[in-house]
Amino acid sequence: MSWNYEREIRSFVEQYGSALLLYARQYCSNPDDALQEALIDLARRDTLPDNLLSWMYRVVKNKAMNQTRADKRRSSHQAVVGLANDGWFEEDPAALLDAKEVAEWICDLSPLEREIVTSRIWGDLTFEQIAELTDTSASTAFRLFTKSVEQFRKRFHLHLGDKP
Repeated sequence: MSWNYEREIRSFVEQYGSALLLYARQYCSNPDDALQEALIDLARRDTLPDNLLSWMYRVVKNKAMNQTRADKRRSSHQAVVGLANDGWFEEDPAALLDAKEVAEWICDLSPLEREIVTSRIWGDLTFEQIAELTDTSASTAFRLFTKSVEQFRKRFHLHLGDKP
């Protein structure tokens, strides 16, 4: 791997690593492992993908889902309860919203809505990238995102901008 290539990956991880971990957390109990496996796949490539961000989200999702399937198989063979998911957020006493309540709201979303919201807010993906990731249209991704945000506003009694 060339020095510039390594530097680009390091910069990418610094910028998007936390968002990718949060994204993986909705699919598996060990998001660090899913991200690490995706980064290994990336490092093995000769060149960076054309759209690195979309590519990483897709690979992290696949790694996380594979991990979950393996965990389920293992637990059924061993008759052991699987690992519990970590919370979505770390507690921040200075936060205006209760992290546990926000995590509950996220868990109440449908899997598709949860994927759209987390990839848009924390992943900073465009609706076109989200559409590719979720096999939907950009307009569907936008519609589900705005619906979810409106539900969030109502649940937490937030009034943002001119909209009540």
